[in-house]
Amino acid sequence: TNDTGLLGIPYYSIKVPSNVTIEGEGIGVTIINLTSFVAGPDQRNTVFINSAQGNTDICIRNMTITSPAFLAGAGAYWGGCVCMEGASRVLLQNIRSVNASWWFRGGTYSYNTTTKEMTTDAKDILIDNVTIDQHLGSCSAEKVRSFILRNSKILGSEDDPFITTAMQDGWFIENLFDGEAASSAGSSTACIYLANDGSLSLDNDAIRDIKIIGNTLRRLNLTGGGRHGITLNRCKNIDIIDNAIELCSGVGIENGGGTFSENI
Repeated sequence: TNDTGLLGIPYYSIKVPSNVTIEGEGIGVTIINLTSFVAGPDQRNTVFINSAQGNTDICIRNMTITSPAFLAGAGAYWGGCVCMEGASRVLLQNIRSVNASWWFRGGTYSYNTTTKEMTTDAKDILIDNVTIDQHLGSCSAEKVRSFILRNSKILGSEDDPFITTAMQDGWFIENLFDGEAASSAGSSTACIYLANDGSLSLDNDAIRDIKIIGNTLRRLNLTGGGRHGITLNRCKNIDIIDNAIELCSGVGIENGGGTFSENI
Protein backbone atom coordinates (compact mmCIF):
# COMPACT_ATOMS: atom_id res chain seq x y z
CA THR A 1 0.00 0.00 0.00
CA ASN A 2 1.05 3.62 -0.45
CA ASP A 3 0.18 6.72 1.54
CA THR A 4 -3.23 7.06 -0.08
CA GLY A 5 -4.26 3.56 0.93
CA LEU A 6 -4.47 2.43 -2.70
CA LEU A 7 -3.35 -1.14 -3.36
CA GLY A 8 -2.86 -1.82 -7.06
CA ILE A 9 -2.98 -5.40 -8.37
CA PRO A 10 -2.95 -6.78 -11.92
CA TYR A 11 -5.66 -9.02 -13.30
CA TYR A 12 -4.87 -12.10 -11.21
CA SER A 13 -6.70 -12.73 -7.95
CA ILE A 14 -6.02 -12.56 -4.24
CA LYS A 15 -6.68 -16.10 -3.05
CA VAL A 16 -8.32 -16.22 0.37
CA PRO A 17 -7.99 -19.41 2.49
CA SER A 18 -10.26 -20.57 5.30
CA ASN A 19 -10.49 -18.76 8.63
CA VAL A 20 -9.28 -15.42 7.27
CA THR A 21 -10.61 -11.87 7.68
CA ILE A 22 -9.47 -9.16 5.28
CA GLU A 23 -10.49 -5.81 6.75
CA GLY A 24 -9.77 -2.31 5.50
CA GLU A 25 -10.06 1.03 7.24
CA GLY A 26 -13.36 1.87 5.56
CA ILE A 27 -15.12 2.55 2.26
CA GLY A 28 -13.16 5.20 0.35
CA VAL A 29 -10.24 4.89 2.77
CA THR A 30 -8.82 1.49 1.85
CA ILE A 31 -8.99 1.12 -1.94
CA ILE A 32 -7.99 -2.03 -3.80
CA ASN A 33 -7.60 -1.24 -7.48
CA LEU A 34 -7.57 -3.85 -10.23
CA THR A 35 -5.14 -2.16 -12.63
CA SER A 36 -5.54 -4.20 -15.82
CA PHE A 37 -7.71 -6.80 -17.52
CA VAL A 38 -7.12 -9.92 -19.57
CA ALA A 39 -9.24 -9.54 -22.70
CA GLY A 40 -11.02 -12.35 -24.50
CA PRO A 41 -14.49 -13.79 -24.96
CA ASP A 42 -16.30 -13.90 -21.61
CA GLN A 43 -13.10 -13.27 -19.65
CA ARG A 44 -13.74 -12.57 -15.98
CA ASN A 45 -11.10 -10.75 -13.95
CA THR A 46 -11.53 -11.11 -10.21
CA VAL A 47 -9.99 -9.46 -7.15
CA PHE A 48 -10.85 -11.96 -4.38
CA ILE A 49 -11.46 -15.69 -4.83
CA ASN A 50 -11.35 -18.56 -2.36
CA SER A 51 -8.06 -20.43 -2.44
CA ALA A 52 -9.72 -23.85 -2.69
CA GLN A 53 -13.15 -25.38 -3.05
CA GLY A 54 -14.49 -26.12 0.41
CA ASN A 55 -13.01 -23.05 2.12
CA THR A 56 -14.99 -21.80 5.12
CA ASP A 57 -15.14 -18.81 7.45
CA ILE A 58 -14.06 -15.97 5.18
CA CYS A 59 -14.74 -12.30 5.92
CA ILE A 60 -14.00 -9.35 3.61
CA ARG A 61 -15.11 -5.90 4.76
CA ASN A 62 -14.58 -2.14 5.03
CA MET A 63 -13.03 -1.21 1.69
CA THR A 64 -13.54 0.03 -1.86
CA ILE A 65 -12.68 -2.17 -4.83
CA THR A 66 -12.21 -0.58 -8.26
CA SER A 67 -11.40 -1.94 -11.69
CA PRO A 68 -11.16 -0.64 -15.27
CA ALA A 69 -14.38 -0.06 -17.17
CA PHE A 70 -15.72 -3.27 -18.65
CA LEU A 71 -15.76 -4.06 -22.36
CA ALA A 72 -18.42 -5.95 -24.29
CA GLY A 73 -18.20 -7.64 -27.68
CA ALA A 74 -15.68 -10.08 -29.15
CA GLY A 75 -12.95 -8.96 -26.74
CA ALA A 76 -15.30 -8.99 -23.76
CA TYR A 77 -14.05 -8.77 -20.21
CA TRP A 78 -15.64 -7.77 -16.96
CA GLY A 79 -14.67 -7.49 -13.35
CA GLY A 80 -15.48 -9.50 -10.26
CA CYS A 81 -14.85 -8.04 -6.83
CA VAL A 82 -15.49 -11.31 -4.93
CA CYS A 83 -16.19 -14.55 -6.80
CA MET A 84 -16.18 -17.83 -4.86
CA GLU A 85 -16.99 -21.40 -5.80
CA GLY A 86 -17.67 -23.93 -3.07
CA ALA A 87 -17.18 -21.55 -0.13
CA SER A 88 -19.32 -21.45 3.02
CA ARG A 89 -19.76 -19.16 6.01
CA VAL A 90 -18.74 -16.08 4.03
CA LEU A 91 -19.35 -12.45 5.04
CA LEU A 92 -19.01 -9.45 2.72
CA GLN A 93 -19.69 -6.23 4.61
CA ASN A 94 -19.26 -2.50 4.08
CA ILE A 95 -17.82 -2.65 0.56
CA ARG A 96 -18.18 -0.43 -2.50
CA SER A 97 -17.19 -2.00 -5.80
CA VAL A 98 -16.90 -0.04 -9.05
CA ASN A 99 -17.09 -1.92 -12.39
CA ALA A 100 -17.01 -5.32 -10.68
CA SER A 101 -19.79 -7.62 -9.48
CA TRP A 102 -19.87 -10.57 -7.05
CA TRP A 103 -20.97 -14.15 -7.46
CA PHE A 104 -21.12 -17.33 -5.39
CA ARG A 105 -21.83 -20.83 -6.64
CA GLY A 106 -21.68 -24.40 -5.54
CA GLY A 107 -18.71 -26.45 -6.62
CA THR A 108 -20.06 -29.79 -5.39
CA TYR A 109 -23.83 -30.08 -5.14
CA SER A 110 -26.65 -32.59 -5.49
CA TYR A 111 -30.43 -32.76 -5.37
CA ASN A 112 -32.48 -35.45 -3.61
CA THR A 113 -35.57 -36.10 -5.71
CA THR A 114 -37.36 -37.68 -2.72
CA THR A 115 -36.76 -35.06 -0.02
CA LYS A 116 -36.40 -32.20 -2.54
CA GLU A 117 -33.34 -30.98 -0.61
CA MET A 118 -30.24 -29.52 -2.21
CA THR A 119 -26.83 -30.33 -0.75
CA THR A 120 -24.09 -27.86 -1.67
CA ASP A 121 -20.70 -26.64 -0.51
CA ALA A 122 -21.81 -23.00 -1.05
CA LYS A 123 -23.92 -22.02 1.95
CA ASP A 124 -24.34 -19.58 4.83
CA ILE A 125 -23.42 -16.46 2.86
CA LEU A 126 -24.22 -12.94 4.11
CA ILE A 127 -23.78 -9.81 1.99
CA ASP A 128 -24.44 -6.70 4.07
CA ASN A 129 -24.11 -3.04 3.01
CA VAL A 130 -22.32 -3.79 -0.27
CA THR A 131 -22.70 -1.41 -3.22
CA ILE A 132 -22.02 -2.59 -6.77
CA ASP A 133 -21.74 0.41 -9.09
CA GLN A 134 -21.57 -0.12 -12.87
CA HIS A 135 -20.95 -3.67 -14.04
CA LEU A 136 -21.42 -5.74 -17.17
CA GLY A 137 -22.33 -9.11 -15.68
CA SER A 138 -24.93 -10.06 -13.08
CA CYS A 139 -24.43 -10.53 -9.38
CA SER A 140 -25.42 -14.13 -8.78
CA ALA A 141 -25.71 -16.95 -6.27
CA GLU A 142 -26.15 -20.37 -7.87
CA LYS A 143 -26.53 -23.77 -6.19
CA VAL A 144 -26.47 -21.96 -2.86
CA ARG A 145 -28.25 -22.53 0.48
CA SER A 146 -28.90 -20.01 3.25
CA PHE A 147 -28.07 -16.82 1.37
CA ILE A 148 -28.80 -13.29 2.65
CA LEU A 149 -28.47 -10.03 0.72
CA ARG A 150 -29.43 -7.04 2.84
CA ASN A 151 -29.00 -3.27 3.00
CA SER A 152 -27.11 -3.34 -0.29
CA LYS A 153 -27.22 -1.61 -3.68
CA ILE A 154 -26.76 -2.93 -7.22
CA LEU A 155 -26.56 0.06 -9.55
CA GLY A 156 -26.09 0.61 -13.26
CA SER A 157 -26.26 -3.03 -14.34
CA GLU A 158 -26.11 -4.00 -18.02
CA ASP A 159 -27.57 -7.42 -17.28
CA ASP A 160 -29.88 -8.85 -14.61
CA PRO A 161 -28.78 -7.09 -11.41
CA PHE A 162 -29.28 -10.40 -9.53
CA ILE A 163 -29.85 -13.91 -10.85
CA THR A 164 -29.97 -17.41 -9.39
CA THR A 165 -30.51 -20.72 -11.15
CA ALA A 166 -30.84 -22.79 -7.94
CA MET A 167 -31.23 -21.61 -4.34
CA GLN A 168 -32.92 -22.80 -1.16
CA ASP A 169 -33.46 -20.47 1.80
CA GLY A 170 -32.70 -17.04 0.37
CA TRP A 171 -33.39 -13.60 1.84
CA PHE A 172 -33.38 -10.25 0.03
CA ILE A 173 -33.99 -7.53 2.61
CA GLU A 174 -34.11 -3.75 2.06
CA ASN A 175 -31.87 -3.57 -1.00
CA LEU A 176 -31.85 -1.12 -3.91
CA PHE A 177 -31.70 -2.39 -7.49
CA ASP A 178 -31.46 0.70 -9.70
CA GLY A 179 -30.72 0.68 -13.42
CA GLU A 180 -30.52 4.46 -13.69
CA ALA A 181 -26.95 4.65 -14.95
CA ALA A 182 -27.08 1.60 -17.21
CA SER A 183 -26.15 1.89 -20.87
CA SER A 184 -29.03 1.56 -23.30
CA ALA A 185 -27.05 -1.20 -25.03
CA GLY A 186 -27.64 -3.76 -22.29
CA SER A 187 -30.21 -6.52 -22.00
CA SER A 188 -31.92 -7.76 -18.86
CA THR A 189 -34.83 -9.97 -17.83
CA ALA A 190 -35.46 -8.57 -14.32
CA CYS A 191 -33.95 -6.80 -11.33
CA ILE A 192 -34.32 -10.08 -9.40
CA TYR A 193 -34.42 -13.12 -11.68
CA LEU A 194 -35.23 -16.50 -10.13
CA ALA A 195 -34.31 -18.53 -13.19
CA ASN A 196 -34.52 -22.30 -12.71
CA ASP A 197 -32.62 -23.52 -15.77
CA GLY A 198 -32.67 -27.22 -14.83
CA SER A 199 -28.95 -27.35 -14.07
CA LEU A 200 -29.83 -28.70 -10.60
CA SER A 201 -33.38 -29.90 -11.26
CA LEU A 202 -36.45 -28.69 -13.10
CA ASP A 203 -38.45 -29.30 -9.92
CA ASN A 204 -39.84 -26.08 -8.49
CA ASP A 205 -38.02 -26.97 -5.26
CA ALA A 206 -34.69 -26.14 -6.91
CA ILE A 207 -35.55 -22.50 -6.12
CA ARG A 208 -37.65 -22.36 -2.99
CA ASP A 209 -38.18 -20.62 0.35
CA ILE A 210 -37.16 -17.17 -0.85
CA LYS A 211 -38.10 -13.97 1.01
CA ILE A 212 -38.04 -10.68 -0.94
CA ILE A 213 -38.86 -8.00 1.62
CA GLY A 214 -38.68 -4.21 1.61
CA ASN A 215 -36.61 -3.79 -1.55
CA THR A 216 -36.73 -1.04 -4.17
CA LEU A 217 -36.48 -2.22 -7.79
CA ARG A 218 -36.52 0.50 -10.42
CA ARG A 219 -35.53 2.00 -13.75
CA LEU A 220 -34.52 -1.17 -15.55
CA ASN A 221 -34.87 0.31 -19.05
CA LEU A 222 -32.30 -1.39 -21.26
CA THR A 223 -32.93 -2.08 -24.93
CA GLY A 224 -33.19 -5.87 -24.72
CA GLY A 225 -34.88 -8.48 -22.55
CA GLY A 226 -38.03 -8.25 -20.46
CA ARG A 227 -36.80 -5.53 -18.07
CA HIS A 228 -39.18 -6.56 -15.29
CA GLY A 229 -39.04 -6.01 -11.56
CA ILE A 230 -39.08 -9.68 -10.49
CA THR A 231 -39.24 -12.72 -12.77
CA LEU A 232 -40.18 -16.15 -11.39
CA ASN A 233 -39.30 -19.28 -13.36
CA ARG A 234 -40.14 -22.71 -11.88
CA CYS A 235 -39.91 -21.86 -8.19
CA LYS A 236 -41.80 -22.43 -4.96
CA ASN A 237 -42.63 -20.71 -1.66
CA ILE A 238 -41.67 -17.18 -2.67
CA ASP A 239 -42.74 -14.35 -0.32
CA ILE A 240 -42.75 -10.90 -1.96
CA ILE A 241 -43.59 -8.37 0.76
CA ASP A 242 -43.56 -4.56 0.94
CA ASN A 243 -41.38 -3.91 -2.12
CA ALA A 244 -41.44 -0.85 -4.40
CA ILE A 245 -41.18 -1.62 -8.13
CA GLU A 246 -40.88 1.60 -10.11
CA LEU A 247 -40.41 2.66 -13.73
CA CYS A 248 -39.28 -0.65 -15.16
CA SER A 249 -39.99 -1.08 -18.89
CA GLY A 250 -41.59 -4.48 -18.31
CA VAL A 251 -44.04 -5.58 -15.62
CA GLY A 252 -43.67 -5.59 -11.86
CA ILE A 253 -43.76 -9.35 -11.19
CA GLU A 254 -43.61 -11.75 -14.13
CA ASN A 255 -44.15 -15.46 -14.63
CA GLY A 256 -41.05 -16.29 -16.64
CA GLY A 257 -41.75 -18.07 -19.90
CA GLY A 258 -45.22 -19.14 -18.80
CA THR A 259 -43.75 -21.69 -16.38
CA PHE A 260 -45.61 -23.04 -13.36
CA SER A 261 -44.54 -21.85 -9.92
CA GLU A 262 -46.11 -22.63 -6.55
CA ASN A 263 -47.08 -20.72 -3.41
CA ILE A 264 -46.14 -17.23 -4.49
